[in-house]
Amino acid sequence: MFKHTERYFIWFFSASVAVVALYLMSACAARPPAPFQLANTRWTLTSMTWNGAPLPLAAQVPTLEFQADKLSGNAGCNSYGGNYKTLGEIIQVEQLQMTLMACADANIMAQESAYLQALSSAKLYEAREDTLKITYGDGNGLLTFQRALEQ
Repeated sequence: MFKHTERYFIWFFSASVAVVALYLMSACAARPPAPFQLANTRWTLTSMTWNGAPLPLAAQVPTLEFQADKLSGNAGCNSYGGNYKTLGEIIQVEQLQMTLMACADANIMAQESAYLQALSSAKLYEAREDTLKITYGDGNGLLTFQRALEQ
């Protein structure tokens, strides 16, 4: 009877050690990084492409700032604002509005129009500490931003 109890104890002890070891290993396992939070970030447009071809940027480049559920910025001549939602890598920009100032430079006006159209059709985003990429349209366009220095 003593041998039976000893075997049971050894089995129970071994099983307990295995369970504790598995628990500790799972605690050390790499966890996926938390999704990047866009809120309270500011960005400056560095490139805009359509079908892989770069669209020229004027001297006055657009800016983009995110708050909790709102976005705003300067598109070149005009300020703009609206709402946004994210779910995973999906981004949706809604109710985009802007001021209606005329711009003396036709290149800036054209860029502003293309930029706001692209932003309003945003589909996906990928953000890192210093880079934000927004895919727009049918997935053929890409807006690339650099994180702006805090003021």
